Amino acid sequence: NVLQGSRSVAPNKAVSMAIAGTIDLLAIVSTLRSKDRKKTIGAAISGGMFALGLGISQMIWASKIKLFLDFTALKRGTYDPSLCAVLGSSVVVSWIGYQFVKGQSQILPDKRTLLRSLSSSNFSIPKSSGIDSDLVGGAVFFGLGWGLCGLCPGPAVFQAAAGILPTLVEFVPAFLLGAKFAQDYKSL
Repeated sequence: NVLQGSRSVAPNKAVSMAIAGTIDLLAIVSTLRSKDRKKTIGAAISGGMFALGLGISQMIWASKIKLFLDFTALKRGTYDPSLCAVLGSSVVVSWIGYQFVKGQSQILPDKRTLLRSLSSSNFSIPKSSGIDSDLVGGAVFFGLGWGLCGLCPGPAVFQAAAGILPTLVEFVPAFLLGAKFAQDYKSL
């Protein structure tokens, strides 16, 4: 499975950083070929920062995720709470970003906020705040996938871009099948 395949690649920062650098390079090359460079540059920068964060935190390795999800490791003294720091810092960064969006800021007056991003005509802010079957179903499938193989889509894309075979053979087809299922379900 993907978890075992991910363990076969030594989860160290050097490997993680090399993969992140490769993804950044691919993002830059795709930016140069894009017709809408302004939008692509923003996507490349944010994707590169995301890849770099995954690489530094080593959250691309299923074995690292397993050590976070395995609460029995508390008893053995091998529990790894570092994912809490990654999750917490992502919430803080997201909150800071929202402070610059008109109508979303909790600290800035509207006249100091933005109506749109630099590369788009508007911000893509979710309009729904309710809990519906789509949200619950998506969360259940995401959680099942993450728990079963130790990868969510971000680290899986990272590993697929690095050519890690178990991810390419097992996770990517399952992800594409799940995406097709979700698309078909929405069209019902």
